[in-house]
Amino acid sequence: MSTKIHIAVDALGNVLRLLFTAGQVHESTRAEALIDGLPAQSLIGDKAFDSDHFRALLADRNMTAVIPSNASRARAIAYDRDLYKERHLVELFINKIKHFRRITRRPMLLGEATTAPRPRRRRSARLHASCQDGR
Repeated sequence: MSTKIHIAVDALGNVLRLLFTAGQVHESTRAEALIDGLPAQSLIGDKAFDSDHFRALLADRNMTAVIPSNASRARAIAYDRDLYKERHLVELFINKIKHFRRITRRPMLLGEATTAPRPRRRRSARLHASCQDGR
């Protein structure tokens, strides 16, 4: 059994929200909960967040979707490739917590959901979202 960690970070890489799900749960099922109530101008996400429903939700919230199109789309949707490079902030955070296996395993073993404290200062209102398989 594995656990997925869904992470939202700000433009500085500070964690805004962590959500845990079972490894077999698709990322799009927790996407709305991941961004709910977070102020942002744009959302940078991987291909797992590419769905018409989620893109419509972002448009309703006046957020720019910086999400590459899934290969199954008939026509690719354009996105800002330069801004998408900022998604590495999520990957850096994932790399940091994987160094502390004891910390990353505890919520998985106990089924706890944790929320990180909000950062003190934000330089930009960008939101990065990602999902990582916690195996």
